[in-house]
Amino acid sequence: MNINATNIIGTGLLRSFVMLTVVCSALLVCGQAWGHASANRTSPNNGDVLSQPPKEISIQFNEPARLLSLSIQGADEAPIAVNISAAKSIDGLTSIAIPSLKPQHYSVTWRALGLDGHATSGQFSFVIDPKEN
Repeated sequence: MNINATNIIGTGLLRSFVMLTVVCSALLVCGQAWGHASANRTSPNNGDVLSQPPKEISIQFNEPARLLSLSIQGADEAPIAVNISAAKSIDGLTSIAIPSLKPQHYSVTWRALGLDGHATSGQFSFVIDPKEN
């Protein structure tokens, strides 16, 4: 058997490459478990123009999440606090009744806690315009 430096170096590089491939594959497979909660969509959707005020705000998360806070800010008024203890959550969909809103532009800011214990937050806006059909 003929062993030389080229064979040893080549074998070491091959082992390193195989290990790197295995580690990267494991990270790709487990990546979803390490992800944080995030909002997939909201209702109203960001940028919606509504002819009638919504009766509730809904946020669809990619995993179950607990709403920590939600506030609504009108263009010409102070933030409207929303009682989050009334929020309903099923399979990542969190819905909460909101007070009656008058026609104008609104920004909604929310904060939630994901299953992994990490907080996440977001913002979206919509307009209430009775002239919109």
